Amino acid sequence: MSEFSSIRLPVALHALASDAIVSDALDGEQFAARQVEFVKDLFGYVAYLRERSRATPVADAFLATFVNLLEALELNAPGEAQACAIQLQQIIPVIFPGSTAFANSIAPHAVTPAIETDGAE
Repeated sequence: MSEFSSIRLPVALHALASDAIVSDALDGEQFAARQVEFVKDLFGYVAYLRERSRATPVADAFLATFVNLLEALELNAPGEAQACAIQLQQIIPVIFPGSTAFANSIAPHAVTPAIETDGAE
């Protein structure tokens, strides 16, 4: 059984509820299917923003989603949120070489552990 029976939601989602019941346990395949549905919904929101002439609808939709997800992680598992922030700090420069977007912004003096892989290098 998960350690979470309910989770606190970010402030931006409080209009819907301040907390939510956690879903039943999902295996990797079930979670992947839900991720696909989530991404479809996210791009549906992008279309909605584009229709309203937002200059950067994709960035607007994804940024709000990232912020809400990170805030939910911080509210419910602060220790893991810090680990996630450190991993993001390592991943962003790999995805965007030469970018300084995350340079020294999350944990400037933290020793960052190597990103774990499944053995494929």
